[in-house]
Amino acid sequence: DLRSPSIAKRWARGKRRFLSRMLPSAVQSAVFNLAVAQRVSVGSYRTPSDGDVVCRRAGTRPFLFADALEELQPELIPMGPLPGPDMLSATGSVLEQEQDCLAALGLGDEDFAQFRRHSRGARRRMVETLQEATIEQQDPTALRVSFVLPAGSFATVGLAQIAANVHTASEQTC
Repeated sequence: DLRSPSIAKRWARGKRRFLSRMLPSAVQSAVFNLAVAQRVSVGSYRTPSDGDVVCRRAGTRPFLFADALEELQPELIPMGPLPGPDMLSATGSVLEQEQDCLAALGLGDEDFAQFRRHSRGARRRMVETLQEATIEQQDPTALRVSFVLPAGSFATVGLAQIAANVHTASEQTC
């Protein structure tokens, strides 16, 4: 619980500083993961909708989807919340969904105010594209996979998607 100062008393003295910085970051990631999971479950994680905060495919600056020029819309990617006092808020039903994710963890926006120094809040893309991707068959049962992702992305998610596609392709050829 971010609101409980007593939690730090349970940590070893030498680890309190590190863990007190890590805790809000871990909670931010949990909120982001809940928001993305919800969007994945309804199939809307790739398509911006009214109220979304988005960025350009080749950019990182967040802005409201409503402010996007129509010709830019095909290259926009929805961004999920990493809560904090400086995070650009979504609007409408998207904001409500993000607030529900916070509430599911027993939190509200105000819980991140005390961590302004270390976790100011941000937005992260819901979809990342593998860069410099290569796949080489090493032998009949092994592949060598290589790719680059931006900081904050998880290679295991990319590998899971590749493995699912390889599995689907192998089922179709049998």
